[in-house]
Amino acid sequence: MKYGFIDIPTIYFFEEKNIFTGSCLENFSFRIFNKKLEDESSELCCVVWDGKATYGDTTDFKLELHEPLTQEGLDTVGNKLHEAAKQYAANGYKF
Repeated sequence: MKYGFIDIPTIYFFEEKNIFTGSCLENFSFRIFNKKLEDESSELCCVVWDGKATYGDTTDFKLELHEPLTQEGLDTVGNKLHEAAKQYAANGYKF
């Protein structure tokens, strides 16, 4: 699904425990994934970082989102991710 200029897979992709990693605007990198919680339920998690480093090499997340693993949660993540990318661009490609 398109959220501005960011195209994100459907909720089914994340329900099946797939991970989506992407980047845009030079160094705006992100990862969206299904995160298992302590009570065995799951949530949709999104982290954003600056640079070309891989997710495993990054600890300085600029944005972290936690939403229900539902279509509404995915829409919230997609819209917030798009807004964060627009702010990043408006700020001269810096956080």
